Amino acid sequence: MATIKECAEFANANKTAYLATCEGDQPRVRAMGMWYADETGFYFQAQSVKALVKQLEQNPKCELSFTDGKTVLRVAGKVKFITDNAIRARCIEERPFVKNFG
Repeated sequence: MATIKECAEFANANKTAYLATCEGDQPRVRAMGMWYADETGFYFQAQSVKALVKQLEQNPKCELSFTDGKTVLRVAGKVKFITDNAIRARCIEERPFVKNFG
């Protein structure tokens, strides 16, 4: 089993993730561009009006999958919504396109 640091390094090298959520009893999977990962977690941004956010508010359990074409990394856990304005400002600074997300 890999350490969280090794998982974060792999995810940062392969930033397209497949995120699995649930909507009622129906699984939902979509490709997401990860912002970054470190020892504290895997960071993404999403528009609050999207079904993805509603699904995660209803059930914060999810699973991520990353691949480099040879190796697959699967990570399961619970989503924590970020409300810290400093982290949000950093996201907008590093990823200016998210400013239009609202």
